[in-house]
Amino acid sequence: MYLKIYSMPISQTLLLLFFAVILWTVVRALLSAKAPGLFRPLSLCLFLLWCGAALTITLFSREPTMREVSLLPFRQLIRFAQGRNPEILRMLWMNMLLFFPAGLLLPDVFGVSELKKAAFLSLLFGAAFGFIIESAQWIFALGLAETDDILTNTLGALAGAGAWGLSLYLIRTIRNKRKVKHEHG
Repeated sequence: MYLKIYSMPISQTLLLLFFAVILWTVVRALLSAKAPGLFRPLSLCLFLLWCGAALTITLFSREPTMREVSLLPFRQLIRFAQGRNPEILRMLWMNMLLFFPAGLLLPDVFGVSELKKAAFLSLLFGAAFGFIIESAQWIFALGLAETDDILTNTLGALAGAGAWGLSLYLIRTIRNKRKVKHEHG
């Protein structure tokens, strides 16, 4: 499935992401209203599934090929800006997209209710998990370990936290409007 998503135009992946966040917001709103005790365990299960998928994509599905490291931050962006390889933008976007679910799920797994805390948690997790993956890729010679991958993974987790905050804001706004309408109607 990841290869299918990877081969999609970036615009389609953005659309897919948009609809996934809308779906998650609806599920979140329904479960928190009808069965609040189920939402956190569901978030944990989805987060663990995501961890397994991320490790499979980045480590377990690869064969040892080379042990190389690039510590220069923004190396790939510089190469893209120089016109060396237009596929670089897709690679950077896919690294962000891969970690987006972590930022969307982690705040609910840990019961966070503020955007600043969610962003901080996602920043720490994105950087740490990205570092672990890149280190393992280097240790086991599974390809190029790059600082850029850690940065884009972290940005993806932060973007997920932003979507989490937007989802929470929408749910709270709709509930408050319904509550005011019910009190005055």
